[in-house]
Amino acid sequence: MKFSKVAILGAGLLGGSIARALTAQKAICGEVFLWARRQETVDEVDSAGLGLTATTDLTLAVEDAEVVILAMTIGSMGGVLAKAKPALSPFAVVTDVGSVKEPVCLEMPEILDGAAHFVGSHPMAGSEQSGFAHSRADLLESAVCIVTPDQTTDPAALDTVRDFWKLLGMRLLELSPEKHDQIVGQVSHLPHLTAACLVHAATTAGEEGLKYSGGGFRDSTRVAEGPSAMWAEILLGNRRAVLDSLEGMEKEIQKVSRWLENEDKDALQTYLEQARVTRSKLRPGKGHE
Repeated sequence: MKFSKVAILGAGLLGGSIARALTAQKAICGEVFLWARRQETVDEVDSAGLGLTATTDLTLAVEDAEVVILAMTIGSMGGVLAKAKPALSPFAVVTDVGSVKEPVCLEMPEILDGAAHFVGSHPMAGSEQSGFAHSRADLLESAVCIVTPDQTTDPAALDTVRDFWKLLGMRLLELSPEKHDQIVGQVSHLPHLTAACLVHAATTAGEEGLKYSGGGFRDSTRVAEGPSAMWAEILLGNRRAVLDSLEGMEKEIQKVSRWLENEDKDALQTYLEQARVTRSKLRPGKGHE
């Protein structure tokens, strides 16, 4: 399968990486258009020499595109899609890369109102770095992409989105938007918030101790370097699931605290062993960062 034109709206880490992957595999797509708000970003993309069209003209980017990807923060998607809507082909399929799905999968079809089809997506790939400068063609390869159809999703549009992510080398899973947010709240959003809490807890008396930290602390807190504005939006957008996950974390901390207070080595060792065994079952490869 080959797409004649794909439009990527947003030239950050994910948008840039999708663009690089498409242009690296000419058999996937005829034309790639990458839209950015600022001319400075367009100039940066042009200087990379990827063989695509970078533009600040939203109409130029989306007209006649078979697939349109919203590669921006979830709070920005609605406004951009509303501006792009008049130029969309009625056969276009719109998808996104958002880390929160329930509000996106409600809002985007309402904005489109039949002008094009929407299918929610969440490529579980990224890093603590951001921006086009850190994008790379292999970022999505072998990573998981969760597609989130609901009862209103057009079957042909769903097939198009499945095919698109598969062509980029991603491993597909499907969840409802609600189930997605619950699970991702546990395995992605909670870890990010926990990393931030760990940094604060370790520096309550000042940052002097950081120079003594080893690989364990660096590995455990790496994701805390992620863009704070984006992550605040994600955590608030999925606040119900995040609050449930935090409640579960608090219960785990309380259990461990009791064992430490009671010097219960057996309980503590069993708990650590169970975590070790469970962690060892994680499939090697890329996931959400």
